[in-house]
Amino acid sequence: MSAPGRPKRESLARSDKVNPMSAPGRPKHESLAQSDKVSPMSEVRSAVAYIGEAAEAAGFRLAGAHALAPAMEDVPAAFAQALASSQVVIVSARCATQIAPARLEAALALARPLVLIAPATDEPPHPLDPATRVARQLGLDMQ
Repeated sequence: MSAPGRPKRESLARSDKVNPMSAPGRPKHESLAQSDKVSPMSEVRSAVAYIGEAAEAAGFRLAGAHALAPAMEDVPAAFAQALASSQVVIVSARCATQIAPARLEAALALARPLVLIAPATDEPPHPLDPATRVARQLGLDMQ
């Protein structure tokens, strides 16, 4: 009951109130399974992007990275978009072989974004891996 002269308080449970979490225009949560089906990194701004195989991508996704597992023919496009939208780009060794060597070497030389090639555990390091190149120039064996 309200005091005389004061308007009655509206109930917070009224059905015409809009929940700000479900407001029209608010983006809906996209499932993890669908995230690889949309254009790679079309509107995503991320600190870390991973481009590689699905199993590793799942681990990077759990760690908070924007992880992609593109088809091999789509790797160069995903790489270009990751360079434009992330501060760190990690590429699996297998996917790195699908990127033009000159393009990959130029990206590795950039200060930003930082580009890393994640070594495959069952394969030798990628030839453009900076540690491999330095070891080769110094005559060290990296086995």
